[in-house]
This record gives sequence, C-alpha cells and structure tokens, in this order.
Amino acid sequence: MLSNVLPFLLLGGLLVGFLFFVRLLCAPFSGKIMGQMRRYRILHCVWGCYALFAAFAFYLLLHPWAWPPDWLERRTQRQQVLERVQSAGGWAALQRDCGVLAEAHRDDPYGFRWYGFFDTNSLPPAIAALKPKVVEFFPRKVVQQFGAEGKRWFGSNVVVRISIFGAHSTGGHDQPWLGLDVLCEAGTSTYCPDRLRSTTPFRHWNYRKVADDIYEFY
Repeated sequence: MLSNVLPFLLLGGLLVGFLFFVRLLCAPFSGKIMGQMRRYRILHCVWGCYALFAAFAFYLLLHPWAWPPDWLERRTQRQQVLERVQSAGGWAALQRDCGVLAEAHRDDPYGFRWYGFFDTNSLPPAIAALKPKVVEFFPRKVVQQFGAEGKRWFGSNVVVRISIFGAHSTGGHDQPWLGLDVLCEAGTSTYCPDRLRSTTPFRHWNYRKVADDIYEFY
C-alpha cells in the first residue's frame, strides 16, 4: 500500500518545494510576500523543511549509491567488528589465533590465502568469528620475493590481513572496505604500511590502531 502511495507523496513534495523556492525568489521583489513570510514564520519554516526533505528523498531515489554515506556505514561496520571480536574472546584471543595461523603457514612457499566462499572451519575460531571475506598471510621471505610490489602492499611488517567488509556494486551503492591487520612478529615497534587502494586515482589506505599490534585499515 505504502509503495503505491510513495511516488505521489514524493511528487507532491517536489511540487510543494518548487512553490516554496519560487516564493523565496519573489519575496525580495514583493512586499506582500515578504510581509506574509514575516507574519507566518513558523509555517514557512515547516514548509521549507518539508521541501528540503522531499528534495533529499527524491535525490536518493535517483541516486541509490549516495546513501548511506561512507562515514555512517563505516561507523556501523566498526561497531559490528567490535561486537564480533568481543564474542570471540577479545583482542587478545584474535592476536593469539592470528599467531597460530602465522606459525602454521610460516614455511609455506606461497603463504596463505582464504576467501569468503570457503568453509570457515579452516580458520582459527577468533578469525572465523569476524565473518571475514578474505584472510591473507605472507611470511617475510614471500613478501621479499615480491620486491617493491610486496613492500607496496604489505609495508615493512609481517601481518595476518583480515578483510571483513567491502564490495563494489556496478551502478549501485559501493560498500566501503574495512578490515584488520594483525602484526605477527615479536618486537615490532612501528607499523609502516604502504598499501595503495585499487581506485582511480590511486590513494593510500587509511590506518588506525585499535589494540596492541592490531590496526584497522579502511
């Protein structure tokens, strides 16, 4: 029922907004309109707010990729990540399980890569609890084999990289990327990633520390 009425409400809102916009344009040249706007200020404020709301709703209808904005979606993502970490036993449990994964694959010639369409039973429990899309670990000797390319993507640290959110949608809303880098070498005092986003123009990812030896990338 609402879906049938909604288009008429939007069109009606646009018409009301257009009339309000015309009234604003005419007000400086019409003493009568200016007097009415001063006399009925509350009415015109409500009118203007309704016009703005209708215009915004119509914009979202034409451009579904514009909502929700990245900052709002990222805030929701961070809350979900924190809840998943807490359900898995906290940051210490995540650090421990990343260490287990790193130790198990330290001598693998190609490192370790897991993608979201595989069974999470192959992941340590704390990592699986994050519901990741991609989990990667490359030992230092593997990163060194990549040369400058390896440094560009992984910096000077050995990490378990857990990509949790993010998706590209052609013609729709792109979900912003967000994940965790967990350092897996004892004694690391600095974190210096040099990773580039695969966007045009290329930009560096942003990072922030969320716990000891654990950094969020987005």
